[in-house]
Amino acid sequence: MNPRAIKYLFEFLSYRIRRPHRKGHGVHSPFQFDFINQVLHKKISKNQDIVKIEGLKRNLLKDNTIIEVEDFGAGSLRISGKYRKISQVTRNSSTSPKYGRLLFNLVNHYKPDVIIELGCCLGFGTMYMAMANKNGKVYTVDGSQELIKKALQNFERLQFSNIFPTHGIFDNVLPSILKENGKFDLAFVDGNHRKDAMLSYFNLLLPYAHSGSIIVFDDIRWSEEMELGWQEIKDNPDIKLSLDLFQMGIVFFNEKLNKQHFELFY
Repeated sequence: MNPRAIKYLFEFLSYRIRRPHRKGHGVHSPFQFDFINQVLHKKISKNQDIVKIEGLKRNLLKDNTIIEVEDFGAGSLRISGKYRKISQVTRNSSTSPKYGRLLFNLVNHYKPDVIIELGCCLGFGTMYMAMANKNGKVYTVDGSQELIKKALQNFERLQFSNIFPTHGIFDNVLPSILKENGKFDLAFVDGNHRKDAMLSYFNLLLPYAHSGSIIVFDDIRWSEEMELGWQEIKDNPDIKLSLDLFQMGIVFFNEKLNKQHFELFY
């Protein structure tokens, strides 16, 4: 096991043992308590749309079609090479049901109208978000043409009409989406796991943020440089509340909040 994997395992075990702020115990902020109970740990009642999304994922776990994946980021920790089976990508790179349901609850609770996702992959995270607010618009971007093509097939198969996929480099596509909408309500950054890229996307988003804006960063412990990038972002004075869920980091711009950072159990 490489040193990074050992460090990650140690951090995760420490996180599990501490079980920070589980179910809101020890939390005094009404905003954060509301997030814990209405987003983080809210159970989703049986939902036919979620059943369809998760059924589609089970089907793709059996799909051995090989596609060429263009990767402009830090690559995959589990899959090597640019030719990959759909089943491998589904298993190792797509949003899991656990975190998909978290994204669903986040969108369902705060009702963002303009959602931007950097890192579409096969579109599972996209669909959880789009399903939670069918009146909102979800713009999703990926650098791999084959992944966008497959994601589009998934969106059409489940009849989503509020998802707008684009193939391209994030730095090239993001400014035009932001300019077109004049703001963003929720951004999900899940691609190019490098510190410089992470900070670049944050700085592109920052001028279009408002008090209700939220940014979710996935894989904040992917590498030491990603941890450093996360540290810089949560220390930014424009961020009023930052939440560390170990795998994901979530930041809020709510001007009614005093600047705080919390580690939450999920």
